[in-house]
Amino acid sequence: MTTTLSLCLELGMALLICSSLIEVGLISTTLGWLRSTASAGFHFYDGVSPDSDMYTLAGEPANFLMTQVYVAIADAGGAASLLVGAGGFLAIWARRRHLRLYNRHSYHLRHTSSLKSRTLLYCYYAWIGLQIPLLLFTAATLGYVFNVTAARQGQNIRIEAAMRASGRGGADPYPLDTWTPQSWFPAVLNLDLVESRGDINAAVGIMNGWYWNLCPMLFIQLVVAILAMLELVQWRRARQTRTNHEIKRLSRV
Repeated sequence: MTTTLSLCLELGMALLICSSLIEVGLISTTLGWLRSTASAGFHFYDGVSPDSDMYTLAGEPANFLMTQVYVAIADAGGAASLLVGAGGFLAIWARRRHLRLYNRHSYHLRHTSSLKSRTLLYCYYAWIGLQIPLLLFTAATLGYVFNVTAARQGQNIRIEAAMRASGRGGADPYPLDTWTPQSWFPAVLNLDLVESRGDINAAVGIMNGWYWNLCPMLFIQLVVAILAMLELVQWRRARQTRTNHEIKRLSRV
């Protein structure tokens, strides 16, 4: 039986999958850019002397924090998209398949229903049971990513240290402070760059995109969890009502 709650739940899972895939796509784009464009380094002047020599800044600093990026992509691709989203559609299909098998038996024979029927129902209940742990994981991911990133916002690259790290055979990684992608590249933009400013601006926009996309992803997952619980209660009540009607019908025979 398809109800309004069921349709809302399926819509919520579809939106969650879309948001998760956007998250994975943006983070994958960021990682690809780091390994290609950023790895070549950036050229800059000291910003003081008009006839300054050109220096090279390594694309990533020595203390570059990336753990939060991998946690975010694991949460989006694994927890939200696969387990909650795609897993939810499979769980609902399993419940519907269970009902078809369950309804083949008369009321008095249902205690001997097939192992396949019970397994399908247990898969659905397992998905319901995962809602709260997965929601907490996404909330913890958002808190961790925001905390690590916000703690390093507003940092600046010291020109003298960047110039010392530059070498003819290739620049050494910038040695000072710890950085995240969202703090390092805005600081790079504050330098007197020779080129690459447009590429860096575009990359920073993508980084901010997946950073803030964690918020609607958490909200959608919360809505999906609530709808899943409400829809479960509605489905069990409807099934119990049908069972009671069948008991009354059999008692009259």
